Amino acid sequence: MQIAKGSVTISAIDKLTTDGCIWTLSDDAEVIIPENKTMNLQFTAADQNLYGTKLVVPENAVVTVNGTLRGVSGQKGSTIEADGTIDCTNGLLSLAGKAVVNIAETGSLKVGDKGIASNSAGTTQYTGKNINLAAGGAISLTANSAWKDHANDSIQVAEGNSKPSYTDANGNTVYGSTNVENPVAVYNGGFYGSLNDALTAAGTDGGVITLMDDVTLNGSTGAIADNVTVVVPTGRKLTAGNDAATILTSAGAIQVATGGAVNLPTAEGSADWIGGADARLHLTSGTITYDLGDKMLTLDGNAEVPETKTAYLHLSDEGINAQIAKGSTLTVKGTLKAVAGSALTVDGTLNVEGTLTVAESVKNFTVNSTLNLPRMNKEEILRKSRLENHVQDERDKVISAQSTMVGMIGMTVIFLLLLVIRLFWKGGSLFDIGAMYFGYLAVAQFYQFALLRGKMRLFLAIGYTAVALLNLMGYIWKG
Repeated sequence: MQIAKGSVTISAIDKLTTDGCIWTLSDDAEVIIPENKTMNLQFTAADQNLYGTKLVVPENAVVTVNGTLRGVSGQKGSTIEADGTIDCTNGLLSLAGKAVVNIAETGSLKVGDKGIASNSAGTTQYTGKNINLAAGGAISLTANSAWKDHANDSIQVAEGNSKPSYTDANGNTVYGSTNVENPVAVYNGGFYGSLNDALTAAGTDGGVITLMDDVTLNGSTGAIADNVTVVVPTGRKLTAGNDAATILTSAGAIQVATGGAVNLPTAEGSADWIGGADARLHLTSGTITYDLGDKMLTLDGNAEVPETKTAYLHLSDEGINAQIAKGSTLTVKGTLKAVAGSALTVDGTLNVEGTLTVAESVKNFTVNSTLNLPRMNKEEILRKSRLENHVQDERDKVISAQSTMVGMIGMTVIFLLLLVIRLFWKGGSLFDIGAMYFGYLAVAQFYQFALLRGKMRLFLAIGYTAVALLNLMGYIWKG
């Protein structure tokens, strides 16, 4: 046993054969059982018999097991009293038949891939009934723990309590104890019948709320405080209805784990924004966290935008900030749109196999690591060129038509000015400017009639022609 911090007090050695010897860690203790080492909770008495001892882990103390922690049977079984944390993630907890483990309301037992063994060699998994879990405490198992098939039967809770389990953001299966029927969320080891109750309990203290069931937000759902994160674990979905404005404008965060999903409202209805292959962002590993207060979306893992999907960097029609964290990869097979007011920072890798659209008015688009854009073959380049030329041709036509209209307006203004000047100031004939103006109108109308037909165009063309000829004749006759 390596004492990294604090102390360990061994007491009641004189009562080894009666009440049992006690090993008590200090409140701030950090104790490590090194790799390839075994810590046996036992003493050999003067009678040469083996007696198990009690290990007491206070609330703030931590025992990290990288080797093996063994609770023996002997003449008296070993006991582990955990108000603090026993972390066997990288090691092995081994329990003989008489050994007892009590996880208190503030206690935590973390079981790794090696599981909990019944023999000292670690080759047989524990199936006994001497692991007791109080309400508020937690026993977690890694996703590949060898003990996962035995945990539910071996863990015991108080009479009247149920034994709910859920998957946390790291993919661990966590067991708890509660008298709440059909819990929806868990916070600080306590289980709640609604997300609202969990949000109220978190209050200003902060921490992590994990969903244990699918939840639909509505107008009555409270806000997430700025130091609270709601985790959507594997197999769970968080759906925001159109009236869930309060929570979407919260200061806290929503974190989605691989296999979890978030459904948000759109103009066409609701859609899976983050989730499986049908979502706009398909999360394949790691997490996606949306900080509602900072309007920051962070990918810490791997995700893709599927071929038929479009992902927008906005929420409630407002641009958001997005970050691809270091070591993370986003692959765009469909379309990713950085809309006006949004920002995108690439600290990991952005692979664009489909389409990346960046609005001119984005706040920021920064690549600190890797941006891979698609390579086009000759046929793709030619097709894109033809498309761009077609778009340009259409643009030229529109501008040309608009300029003709503007020119006509300008000619009319000049005609009216000359008309006023000659009538009220300079004097002189009006026939010359009348012949030019109406001659222009006549030619324009005849051209439109030739291409588009229409009785009104023909009528106007003939009328303008008649007026132009009369003015021309007047100019020839009168000068």
